[in-house]
Amino acid sequence: MVAQDEKIEKFIKEFNELVTFFVRVFSEVDRKEKLRHRATISQCYTLRSLKGYKGMTMKQLSDTMGLATCTMTRNIDKMAKIGYIERIRGEMDRREVLIRLTPKGKELVKTIQESERHFTSKVVNEIPENEWDNILSSLNLLLKVFQRTREAHMKR
Repeated sequence: MVAQDEKIEKFIKEFNELVTFFVRVFSEVDRKEKLRHRATISQCYTLRSLKGYKGMTMKQLSDTMGLATCTMTRNIDKMAKIGYIERIRGEMDRREVLIRLTPKGKELVKTIQESERHFTSKVVNEIPENEWDNILSSLNLLLKVFQRTREAHMKR
């Protein structure tokens, strides 16, 4: 039993170190790439969240981003002034305010995605093709476990 406990502790330590380092490196590259487009990280993620939607309520967007509505409102105010997003009234309920991308916002999302794809292609080219399925499978498993654990943790 002691050997198993040591094995688990060793795995936890290595796992934490790898995930922490991976997140740090990825965040550093991600931040650098996004700042090239003269938008904050938060703005870029907000714009990406709105892509593909005709509009989202502030609550939906706050939930998607994992931010408080008051924080999201400040971000949306700044992005509206820049011209990336607009507020529109709901078609069914005129009291409802939806946030959606403007053409300028859509163009920035497209540019950001092209930049991300370019960087990712460089990474993928360094990985042997026979490892791609293993990596995607592992990342999907890891994401699902992180999401379940986060949800359970948030309920406490």
